[in-house]
Formats: sequence, C-alpha cells, structure tokens
Amino acid sequence: MKRKWLVLLTAPCLGTTTASAQSDYLVMSTLGSDTLVSECAKHRGLELDICSSYILGIFDALILSRAICPTPSGVATMQAVEVVQKYLRDHPEKWSQAPGFLVADPLKAAFPCRPRK
Repeated sequence: MKRKWLVLLTAPCLGTTTASAQSDYLVMSTLGSDTLVSECAKHRGLELDICSSYILGIFDALILSRAICPTPSGVATMQAVEVVQKYLRDHPEKWSQAPGFLVADPLKAAFPCRPRK
C-alpha cells in the first residue's frame, strides 16, 4: 500500500476524515494524542499552553485552507478551544486518532462554511 506523507498542519485541512481516510496518511507530529488529551484535561482556561496552542494552530490552518468559516471575531478563538476540549472530554473512544484529526473534526463541525450562492 502506498503511503502519503503529511506535514503536521496539513492533515486537518483535508476533507472529511473517516477511519479509512486517516489510515491513508502518515501523520508526522511530535505531539501524541495521549499528550494532547492529557494537556487539554488540565482546564487552564485560555492560558497559552500546549493544548490551546495546538488547537489554535490547527484552527488557523483550517481557516486559511477555507475548510472552516468562523465569524470574524475574537469570540471564535475562545470558542474553538472550548469546542475541542469538550469534544475530547465527550469522546474518549476517539483518543486513538492522530491529534490533528482529534482537533480538526470538532472544529469542522462547529464552524462549517456555507455554500456560496
């Protein structure tokens, strides 16, 4: 099977992430899902830490790739961190996924783009 290589921030920019889609990519990240889940469980609010930094990096990459469309306000930044932290708490069965997918999936659900007319 031919493997495709991704850079850390390009993985979540892909379309819908399914189990088969994830298995087609080798994600190069120094941050493991277990570390992300552990850091995000520490409830430090919006302090700039590993959890919020990682989430906001993916958030920015998704915006730039037009994979998500948040409202143009600072509220979206705070909401992005909260959305992902809640998703991690509510879905422990997903913790085996690559960290990029753990962050991108709830962001795509929370900030969908409306089709252009």
